[in-house]
Amino acid sequence: MADISRRRLLKMGCVGALGALCGKVLGNPAGSPNILLIVADDLGYGDVSCYGGAGGIDTPYIDALAASGTLFTNGYACSSVCMPARIGMMTGVHPGRLGFHFNVPKAIAKPSRDIPMLSETLGAQGYHTGCIGKWGVGTEEGFTPNARGFEFFYGFDEGFYNYRGAVQRLHCNGRTVAPQRFTTPAFTQTAVRFIRQASLPWFLLLSYRAPHAPYHPEPAHLREFAHLPSPRREYAASVRALDNGVGSVLRALRESGQQENTLVVFLSDNGGAANPPGASCNAPLRGTKADVYEGGVRVPFIVRYPWDEGARVRHDPVSTLDIVPTALALAGVDIPVALDGYSTVGLPVTNRLLHWQLRVSQPAAPRTGAGRVPFHAWAIRQGRWKLVHGFQLN
Repeated sequence: MADISRRRLLKMGCVGALGALCGKVLGNPAGSPNILLIVADDLGYGDVSCYGGAGGIDTPYIDALAASGTLFTNGYACSSVCMPARIGMMTGVHPGRLGFHFNVPKAIAKPSRDIPMLSETLGAQGYHTGCIGKWGVGTEEGFTPNARGFEFFYGFDEGFYNYRGAVQRLHCNGRTVAPQRFTTPAFTQTAVRFIRQASLPWFLLLSYRAPHAPYHPEPAHLREFAHLPSPRREYAASVRALDNGVGSVLRALRESGQQENTLVVFLSDNGGAANPPGASCNAPLRGTKADVYEGGVRVPFIVRYPWDEGARVRHDPVSTLDIVPTALALAGVDIPVALDGYSTVGLPVTNRLLHWQLRVSQPAAPRTGAGRVPFHAWAIRQGRWKLVHGFQLN
């Protein structure tokens, strides 16, 4: 995919903000790696072909990343729903310790400011920071991406927005900007421009909304999967847009000469969703998003370290909680607070214990799932054993 044009960015309403930040001179010591974190939304474990491809969707660009990096077969999200999963991913602290056990209304989505996010820590060290796509962990004053260490933001403040149309509510650095016909390629193109123009070093969170429902795929991708029934067809077309986006940003790294000095992490925020039925595939795992079985928490998890020569497979358990300590270790930055994650650089952590907890004490808001029954479920994994428990609160 070609680099985005100035005209297209003007239509998006964010060219001025991005251009100003990309021209900023930073004082971080030379040699610190760039960090690119690519997050898919509700991507099924079986919907990535390098993970077995049980769902029958080929993902050549994600596969190429795995072939040039390290594929973790036991990569875990720290929660099986979006908001706590992303809070843990950005802080390195288990979301339960911060009081987040499920998605909550935006008015109370206020992760503690005593715990810095990766963007804040790296920004304090001179990194140029950008967030493109879905934020979903705070919309109130003091909790937006720009307030949590990102100099540049273009995307959705909240998590539940359509890919296209007037209901998108796209924002750029606090301003509402024009909706896009298809947001997945719009996010990709903005990320490509960021990579090509950003001052070094930089940290970019490219947080796609795809392939989360509702699906609004491009017609060409729909035609490619015309043989599949709905909603699997629409979901597969969304995965295709996601995979193409990964290919475009990796190409931008390579063509700009930054590949060998960039840590790239690709993962899904949690497992594929149960609704709409028949869309995503977590096979051969049991369970889905919003439960604590493997299908809800084990996710595609690929890392390409700057020194990677490619095609490594690791079977030791790793977690999205490990992203912050890994990034800080490579950047040579002291860890500011006690974290629950470990750096994936070096030897695996032996006999590691992983745990998950979901708790809903009140029915969810209508827009995010009316009529949800209050429940509490948890799981613990250590070694080859996993204990799963769930019960009704009322």
